[in-house]
Amino acid sequence: MKILLFGKNGQVGWELQRSLAPLGELVALDSHGQDLCGDFTDPEGVAETVRLVAPDVIVNAAAHTAVDKAESEAELARTLNALAPAALAREAKQSGAWLIHYSTDYVFDGNGDRPWLETDATGPLSVYGSDALVLQDLMRAHPPLAERLHPALPYTKAEVIWAVRVEMARSVEDVLARRCRALFLNTRAASDMAPEVARLMAEELGADDAWQRRQLAAFEETASCFRLA
Repeated sequence: MKILLFGKNGQVGWELQRSLAPLGELVALDSHGQDLCGDFTDPEGVAETVRLVAPDVIVNAAAHTAVDKAESEAELARTLNALAPAALAREAKQSGAWLIHYSTDYVFDGNGDRPWLETDATGPLSVYGSDALVLQDLMRAHPPLAERLHPALPYTKAEVIWAVRVEMARSVEDVLARRCRALFLNTRAASDMAPEVARLMAEELGADDAWQRRQLAAFEETASCFRLA
């Protein structure tokens, strides 16, 4: 098994080098690699590294971890914590590799009295935990994506694209129940949104009309459980 580790000199990466080495062939990189790019300020460079190494498993321990500085270095934080991991995710999907990515509890708002789950709704209070800037860029580059999916809810088409590209959403339920919680906030509105969500996802994933029909049927079955008679 070939393992590609990014961020080898960080606190987490240093420990991962020791624990991953016995498991197979380990290629460990930091931001100053000579032959292979491990610099997360260059998302396309790290994507090329994945293509060259062709790993079975990608482990990402690289990140912008200076929480306070992220407020004044928002663009850099976005590149390191959103765009570069998104590039890894795309390459992992295309090659069939596993991707292990270390996130942060800063994507949540701090409320609650139990450990967070990956499927919990996010509510970042700072740039460090926020994807807002990436969504804004998507909407600036493609103005139609700024349109709301439903007048009763604040979610935009850009959030569907973001969910597919970065959060690896692969079903309409992933988006409407896990990403934005529309299903629980307004079930009828979520059902109205579902066809457009399916269309946007199909375009992003290269899926066909049959996939959209299956997605809508599956979501409607789930939604019916939440709809009052």
